[in-house]
Amino acid sequence: MNWTTASEVNASHFDIEVSTDKKNWTLVEKVEANGNTSNLIDYSINDDQEYQTTVYYRLVQYDFDGQNETFGPIVVQSNSLGNNFQASVFPNPSTDGQVSIQISGMNIGTATTLQIMNGKGNVVLYDTIDNATSTVYSLKNKIELEPGLYILRIVSGTSKEMKKIIIQ
Repeated sequence: MNWTTASEVNASHFDIEVSTDKKNWTLVEKVEANGNTSNLIDYSINDDQEYQTTVYYRLVQYDFDGQNETFGPIVVQSNSLGNNFQASVFPNPSTDGQVSIQISGMNIGTATTLQIMNGKGNVVLYDTIDNATSTVYSLKNKIELEPGLYILRIVSGTSKEMKKIIIQ
């Protein structure tokens, strides 16, 4: 985490805190401030803890008199979240044109997009899923697929998944 101050007046220190729920905060590191300066000061810390979920960081600046100001939070997606992103289609192949799609590991805070393309590459269904980490998405009442091969493309943040759907 990096930050810069343009000037500091009566600045004692900074606390960098982390949370997984934005309610309960844990101190990552305390960084001494420069007290009083009108110069640009760059600060930097590394949180060596590995998180298996989305985390939030905030910076709390303390003055020598005990007063403080909180900045943030900022959200950080765990690199491991993308590795858990997956989708499965069932039944596949389908004999009645109706399938369901189980999606897990979606990135919170970003819309997940779902596209189904026919054999000609035309998009026959486009939809978004908001604020979920996993779901079972049913095509029932959305579209009835004719017999053929379809490509399912799901994008959640930087994670992507493609699957074949076969309708007999």
